[in-house]
Amino acid sequence: MLKYLKYLFRSLLILLITIVHYYGTIKTTYFSGPPPPINTTTYFFCCFFLPLTTFSIFSYSPPNSIFRKSILILSILSIFSFPLIFSNVYTVTFHVPIALFSFIYGCKMLIWMKNSLMDPNSTKPFAWLLFFWRPKEGDIPIMKQEDLLKQGITKDHLESYINHHYKRYLCVWVLYMICAQFTELFVPDIPETPFPIRVIEYFFYGGPLFTSLFNLFYCYIYAGALFLSMNYLYELIIISSAHLLNYIYSSPNSLLHRKLTKDQLDSLKLWLISLLFYSKSIFDEPYLSKNPRELWSIRWHQMFHEIFVELGYKPICYLFSPFPVKLQKIFGILGSFAISGILHEYILYSSNEYFTLEQFTYFLFNAIIMIIWESITKFKLEKGQKILWKRIVNSLFMTIFVFLTLPWFIEPYIRCEHYHSLMHFICRKF
Repeated sequence: MLKYLKYLFRSLLILLITIVHYYGTIKTTYFSGPPPPINTTTYFFCCFFLPLTTFSIFSYSPPNSIFRKSILILSILSIFSFPLIFSNVYTVTFHVPIALFSFIYGCKMLIWMKNSLMDPNSTKPFAWLLFFWRPKEGDIPIMKQEDLLKQGITKDHLESYINHHYKRYLCVWVLYMICAQFTELFVPDIPETPFPIRVIEYFFYGGPLFTSLFNLFYCYIYAGALFLSMNYLYELIIISSAHLLNYIYSSPNSLLHRKLTKDQLDSLKLWLISLLFYSKSIFDEPYLSKNPRELWSIRWHQMFHEIFVELGYKPICYLFSPFPVKLQKIFGILGSFAISGILHEYILYSSNEYFTLEQFTYFLFNAIIMIIWESITKFKLEKGQKILWKRIVNSLFMTIFVFLTLPWFIEPYIRCEHYHSLMHFICRKF
């Protein structure tokens, strides 16, 4: 009886969220501009799916001919440029995800091209890399792999895991809906002057107060909505993967068993087990961070970490290789944060033709703070090196620092009315 109640609860939860998302999507499609030149389906296929597919087909092995290299470079340029060409034409709800994925996949393509030219013998097909976004996560020792394939994950363990993540998913989703609805209903008036300029004017020229308590609180809730939205989408991927693994174990005569070879099925099992049980979550309670490095390198969004390191940190370190290692690392940190800033500027320009360098300077400022912090405290990652009160003080300082600087990051999205793209039920505009 309890088993059927669990299935009923899961089914009702999925049905409820599906209905809410459908209704919420209708509510978030507000757009005051002229009709777009091509519909969203055609745009998605021609401007995103086609360049990505073309690159995947021609990157089955390192390119040796000029023709293949030209096709690959053209695909990269296409996937980067189309969101900029059609900037401020589509709804924020549609264009922000397209711009984000175009930039991220374009960066993955660049990384593949770089690796294929530097080390062609060990370069795998690009399509294979689409399933490995965190190279340092999910490694299972060879001996352990053999045991897992023989014994598998017990049914009770897998059921318990799925139930736990359903509860997490529901809690995260409810909190996200509350934060998203708040951001839609209580939008503050944001000055056109960028936040850092207002801070400088206040402290050095006696200007008005650079922000209000409510604006700070609103930015904090907005950041919470962004954090929760990415978190619940990740939980959805985890739950779907866990159900797929459960299906493989419980249905030995299923379509997957008939269509896939034993090696292919074993690879799929190991990939799912690696994701579910051997990979950390993409967020690790960032609100408990005790210093900038812990926030950005360990606890915050880890899906894009490889991109920032491969396209920002490593190239800059190589560029400054004649200089001392310490100087290389300093400029490498600036380079990785610069790529993050470019990503956010790209999203804002693609969706609203908004370009003020607020995002870029925000991330560079965080890089400078990290460099100064580490220079003063000589921070090391070993556990247990600091006494409890020192950790509490550091965590409190980080919380205050993030809270006070959040308007610098969030205000551009408020000016561009990106709060309409968050899921909600009641609109201020429709």
